[in-house]
Amino acid sequence: MLKKLAVCAIVAAACFGCSSSRKQQDLPPPQEMFDQGRALFDRREFLRSAEKFDLLEREYPFSELVPRAQVMSAFAFYKARRYDDTIMAVNRFLHLNPADKDAPWAYYIRAQALYEQVSDFRRDQKITEQAYQAFSEVVRRFPDSEYAKDARQKLVVLTDFLAGHEMEIGRFYQANRMHTASLNRFLTVLERYPRSVVLPEALLRITEVYITIGLPEDARKYAVLLGTNFPDSKWYARAYELVNRHAD
Repeated sequence: MLKKLAVCAIVAAACFGCSSSRKQQDLPPPQEMFDQGRALFDRREFLRSAEKFDLLEREYPFSELVPRAQVMSAFAFYKARRYDDTIMAVNRFLHLNPADKDAPWAYYIRAQALYEQVSDFRRDQKITEQAYQAFSEVVRRFPDSEYAKDARQKLVVLTDFLAGHEMEIGRFYQANRMHTASLNRFLTVLERYPRSVVLPEALLRITEVYITIGLPEDARKYAVLLGTNFPDSKWYARAYELVNRHAD
């Protein structure tokens, strides 16, 4: 009985091997399959392109073309606006090939996929934070790469989004006389986003809150900081008038 079972197992394994071999014989070789995926990409058939690159990896897992196919799959998903699939594909590629020559591109693709999902600054900015961190990683890891310049420009935009979100909440708190909460938001802009376009307004709002809670000397300190850095700003003109009006 045992001999019969052993023979059956060997025959089954042999049949599976033959089936697998026949299946692969029906497929084009790796380079041809990669070229097919690239041709689909060039025709803007992005999802079919991603499928072709993924098929190459499944059928020829030891091919030297697999790492490039993985990145191309991620890029095809990105072009198809399948951003979750893009990020998953990039994460998998980087896990398997952290030192690959296409790693800088992969990091950049992931950052772009997050950036495309950034919405109005009045909404939750979790995705904006993630995009900011992703572009920061591109700049930190590959400062001299072809992707670093655009990453730095995107960081400027994202900084203004994040600072704008803090300002929006701070103004709401200020309007509702929640002075400590509003002050914390405005100070966050100063501390975390000192190059943001909303910084002059943040300094004015800090001045206003300190005046409101009866700390004119603290208010004057931030008004001076505003005047030193933005002397021609409308925000400084308002801060100057406010501080002088409440001077002892």
